[in-house]
Amino acid sequence: MANFGGLGSFDKLYTAMARCSQAYTNKWANLQRVFPSTSCAAARLIDNGDGSVEDNLTGLQWEKKDNRDRIPNPADPHDADNRFTFSVTGTAADGSVFTSFLSSLNKSCFAHHCDWRLPTLAELLTILDPHQGQCAGNKGPCIDHIFGPTHSAPFWSATPVAGNQNLVWLAQFRGGVLSSNPMASFYARAVRGGL
Repeated sequence: MANFGGLGSFDKLYTAMARCSQAYTNKWANLQRVFPSTSCAAARLIDNGDGSVEDNLTGLQWEKKDNRDRIPNPADPHDADNRFTFSVTGTAADGSVFTSFLSSLNKSCFAHHCDWRLPTLAELLTILDPHQGQCAGNKGPCIDHIFGPTHSAPFWSATPVAGNQNLVWLAQFRGGVLSSNPMASFYARAVRGGL
């Protein structure tokens, strides 16, 4: 795993989460057997059939992406090729990820919910799957196919860099994290709920 700009602590976080994910995957069948009348009886990830995915491990509901054809479609907030800025000013959360992407999802009450938001860095890392795509030695992003077409390139998190409010953390679905100027343009995936 690459160390992006001295982010050793986040490399350690990714490694720890990958180990945790593997341990959890190995125990999932046992949880289903021991607790058959709980959410453990179901698969970890459930396609809700409304453009969203439920994660029974974290309690988070994720937006699915579609139309990865290398042609952005700003009219479709779910288009996998759309990129957004975090900030227009460089200091406030006023970029297109808020004013266009999240605003569109919340105004339309996407999947019957009006409280969609950007995930934290830790939340994004819970869906980075070391058993998929490039992380498993094949092609494609390190994320379950249930989330729809996904780029391996960076996705915005809602987590600012401690000690430098002019930078925001991003997660890549090829394994790893990095920080960026909030006026840059990256991909976004909405989430809601949680434990």
